[in-house]
Amino acid sequence: MKLRGWLRISLLSVILLAILIHAKTPTCLHAQQTTPSDLEEALAGRFGAGGVSGIDFEAAVELGATWMRIPVDLGMMSFNDVDPFVSQAQEAGLLIDLIFQPGGQPGPEAEGSWSIPFTPEEFVEEMMRFVERYDGDGVDDMPGLRYPIRHCEIFNEFNPQVYGITYEEYAEYYRLAYEALKDNCPDWQVAPSSFVGVGPETQDFLQFLVEEELEFDFLSYHAYCEGLNAGELMFILASLGIEDTPVWVTESQFGGGWERLPLSEEEVAASMARSYIYAFAMGIDKVQPSELRAQPFFNDGLKWSCLIDEYGNKRASYYVYLDLIRKLDRFTEVEVLSLGSTTQDPLTGHVEITGVYAFKFIVDGKPIYVVWGEEGASLPEEIRLLGLGLTPSLTNLSTVKVSPTPMFIEPYGEAEATPEVEFPPSESLTLEELLNVLRASYALSEGSPGFREEADLNGDGKVNIIDLAILASRLTPSFTEEEGEELRSDITPGIGPGEPPLEVPPGADGPWNHRILIATSNDGLTWSKTYHVLAEQASVPDVIVDHGGRVRVYYVDYYNGGISVAISEDLSNWVYIKVKGINASWVDPDVVILPDGRYRLYASYMPLEGPQDKIISAISDDGIHFVVEGGVRYQEEGFTLTDPDTVYVDGQWIMYACKLTEPMPKLIRLVSNDGLTFVKESEMDFEGTVPCIIPVENGYRLYCHLHDCTAILCWFSNDCRNWSGRTVVLEPGQSGTLDEFGVADPAVVELPDGSYLMIYKSWITQPFIGGVEGP
Repeated sequence: MKLRGWLRISLLSVILLAILIHAKTPTCLHAQQTTPSDLEEALAGRFGAGGVSGIDFEAAVELGATWMRIPVDLGMMSFNDVDPFVSQAQEAGLLIDLIFQPGGQPGPEAEGSWSIPFTPEEFVEEMMRFVERYDGDGVDDMPGLRYPIRHCEIFNEFNPQVYGITYEEYAEYYRLAYEALKDNCPDWQVAPSSFVGVGPETQDFLQFLVEEELEFDFLSYHAYCEGLNAGELMFILASLGIEDTPVWVTESQFGGGWERLPLSEEEVAASMARSYIYAFAMGIDKVQPSELRAQPFFNDGLKWSCLIDEYGNKRASYYVYLDLIRKLDRFTEVEVLSLGSTTQDPLTGHVEITGVYAFKFIVDGKPIYVVWGEEGASLPEEIRLLGLGLTPSLTNLSTVKVSPTPMFIEPYGEAEATPEVEFPPSESLTLEELLNVLRASYALSEGSPGFREEADLNGDGKVNIIDLAILASRLTPSFTEEEGEELRSDITPGIGPGEPPLEVPPGADGPWNHRILIATSNDGLTWSKTYHVLAEQASVPDVIVDHGGRVRVYYVDYYNGGISVAISEDLSNWVYIKVKGINASWVDPDVVILPDGRYRLYASYMPLEGPQDKIISAISDDGIHFVVEGGVRYQEEGFTLTDPDTVYVDGQWIMYACKLTEPMPKLIRLVSNDGLTFVKESEMDFEGTVPCIIPVENGYRLYCHLHDCTAILCWFSNDCRNWSGRTVVLEPGQSGTLDEFGVADPAVVELPDGSYLMIYKSWITQPFIGGVEGP
């Protein structure tokens, strides 16, 4: 089915164009600055950026989020604690909802063991210190305050058992706070404590607010299930006569509350899309996830609900959220065309949908229809009639069937008509070609005319929102080479341990159980661990700084099969690319930049069958597309050679490598005048293995790891041959850290600013056999 004329059908597809645009335009925090003149426009935004624990301000700007929550724990937090978040949020164009709460509040598990350390009057006095800091009246304001803060909540998830006070006592805190805020500025929008779900406690709390005649401007709501119980909540509010009060969903999770639900990444994303759309249709004013980016200390349910994982990888839910914002932010009206029924298993998270959900949103004066429901159901009549009078391929919308994944249908004018596209028959499509295939195959199922198997990226027999999210995850932001050619990720890094090859004996260690981490240093000797995971199922890194000053980390990539390179301008945002022109038998990469600007990659040649006694090389103009150079650089028959590392010293190439001998490996030193033909100059017993050599002032440093992987060591030499000054520079972390099982395979480079970067290996799980060398 080719989509033409004035009707557009998509499964959250605008995201793909947005990602392509973002790939060509570097993200800038100033791209969406909010100023007092456009606060009203920002306030019209529907989607938030989550809380401060997992905030990612660059992601918030890219998404187009317009607000976030910042807690102020009175009695515990100072201006120095809150100011940085306020500054960064305002720089990112985010309105701020402050949560004023007494500091030191424990979790629900500590019921009855804590009491509020303030009287109501003391609470308000401390609160007003912060109000004065951020009210923008020119008196005692935060330096650099861009615009006033005007939204807040009084307490978070109030519960008498946890807070140790009654509802009546809470009312006194709230009344005094509300009055003080309104006296400061009548524009303050004040909410009582947030509440969770629609159970009896919530109903009692809301009933109490009404009976006490407490004034409030909006409500803060938390929910952690499919649909957010939005319909039930609005029914409760209507029964209390407060249905016109704006409701902000300030926390929401779809991967689990405390425990992780056994849902796939795509199922979490689809649940989020359905829930937010349904919530808007029921009358919810704003929504946001609990947190954007997962953190190591989050519980499993929250981690799996985050839109970005712990390593900075954007999940399917991130791209779905991006497209929801692009399509529905600032809608002005929504009409319910039909409602289905949904049940969710609380243990598995899986949903059963019967009937059809259909809504009509008005965005910028134009209708956008959103539909999902029972698999195979027909579109509602009002939507089917949109096809009348269109081109023959669209006159019968009854052929389009509903699925549990939301479908967007957008009428638009002839001037915007999409030309008919013919697609190449090749099964190998570029990402841009695949984007067009997805557009044309949207809403089709296997067996339908026009269905393209290439567009069904998750293999479920349907082309829908999940396939678009998968494609979007491949179109990550890129940067530009000097020649103007863009670099864009064509792979994603591994996460978690992998399965070893079948021919590997049980218990053997290998790259399927390795991760590579980042450390930084001002002098190359004293290191700070960032615990940033660059990749998992990854091993034996090599790091260089390229012509443009960017960091390139080449590594053995078990997850993607071969050698890959991660490239970054700022050590935070990485592009991942599979190295081309070599196969998976090339391991232990060692990349040098030649005097003519080309890249040479040395590697150990380690086929699964046959001798592993060679060091070989390939040449490249861009460091990505390599051509194998004939012959071998060095060979020693009868021995396994691993881990080459090469440096240019006084007109000669010197390579150190490992020669696997019993009882311990040896280091060999090879020399070459042309970088192609190496001869052995020396063989030595050495305390460490897997060498890395870098030039420093007045000489060279050699980094290795101990054979038992309990430390990374460093030596100095003024001629790259005679080494002394052994120093321990890195050791494993404490139990529970990402490198608790050992540190190995150091790769070090000096950065353009004179600081140093180390990429090193550790283990994902406790290795069955300790002290294993190599990948």
